Amino acid sequence: MNEPYSRLLAGAAGRTAALEHETVFYPFGIPVAVASNAESVLEAAEDALGRWKSMPTSYRESDLPRRLEIVVLKGMKGCSPARIIWRGRDGLLTAAAPGLLATAAGTSGAVFASPAWADLGRTFADLVVVPLAVSLAAESLSEERLFLRASAFVHGNAAMLLLAPARADMARLDLAGRLHRAGMEMLAADFLLAAHHPVRGLELWGHPAAIPPAPDMIPEEIIMPPEKPSASSSGSAKSAGAAKSTEDEATPGPAPKESVTTWTPLPLEGGVKVHLQHSGPVLIAMLDSAAPGPEEDAFPAPLGMDRAAVELLFTKRAAVHYPPPRDADPAQLPTRARAILAALSRNEAVRVPAGDPESMATKLLKKLEAMTRHK
Repeated sequence: MNEPYSRLLAGAAGRTAALEHETVFYPFGIPVAVASNAESVLEAAEDALGRWKSMPTSYRESDLPRRLEIVVLKGMKGCSPARIIWRGRDGLLTAAAPGLLATAAGTSGAVFASPAWADLGRTFADLVVVPLAVSLAAESLSEERLFLRASAFVHGNAAMLLLAPARADMARLDLAGRLHRAGMEMLAADFLLAAHHPVRGLELWGHPAAIPPAPDMIPEEIIMPPEKPSASSSGSAKSAGAAKSTEDEATPGPAPKESVTTWTPLPLEGGVKVHLQHSGPVLIAMLDSAAPGPEEDAFPAPLGMDRAAVELLFTKRAAVHYPPPRDADPAQLPTRARAILAALSRNEAVRVPAGDPESMATKLLKKLEAMTRHK
């Protein structure tokens, strides 16, 4: 696709629009040019993606920008954020809803939206522009960096990654929002980048999105179709079984050595701060409805991890690509990606339930404080 999507699709539809407004953003260090015929769309994109402009230039890729074109069509009617349908496969991401058609692949993407969508401002940016821009960026990452679908929080010098199977993405996003509102400091709502520096050790970059939206504003379907139930379990029981099967694996090793965080925390809605970067110990939390709750002594339940277990967890139970490939196979991961996952395996892992986020946040904060003290 050498020609931008919007030029091809707009021409086929007999519509043209002059994209007079354009800004280059740097999600995860990848330059993505966002252009639109509506200035308000660029203002909303600035709110959602502008913080990446503070990324040190040494972390930026020097490739030519990827391009996302957003055309607001006056004659287009409809707007229903709760009815966004996402589909993704092998590098192609599409979204559709009343008054909305969007797609991204390779180095370019296009959005056709009604004026009502543009009027949503930051909500439109968070629900549509950010996933498409991140998709374009993720397609261009070098092997030195690994993309992860995960929510993440920071506390002191420790971080927590919240993972879930693809079919439970909605539950993870809802829980992430509730944990954030319960007082946990957010590193990433949904998009995370991991790298392993030879000196600084494991490093995490999170997209500093707004607080995850309420469940009725989250897309109905996310990327992957539901997993087929195994012969021995189905539904939430399958998640529990997969988690329990690794409990007898080797005990995690010591956390990577601390390094100085170079990016200043930035303000988020409600006065809460959000980081862009984290280095230090990491707590990996796997969402599992069968895990003991905060009121039980066994919370949070330990999840034994070794290199093979963490590779399986991140490829089968979470996404190491956006959109995820049809069949994620740990053996097919690039050598550098496996080294990053090996660094993650030297941290601690637990299983957490989806309920009672306020009590859960309190106990998880104590767990993170303990990790910081014993670093």
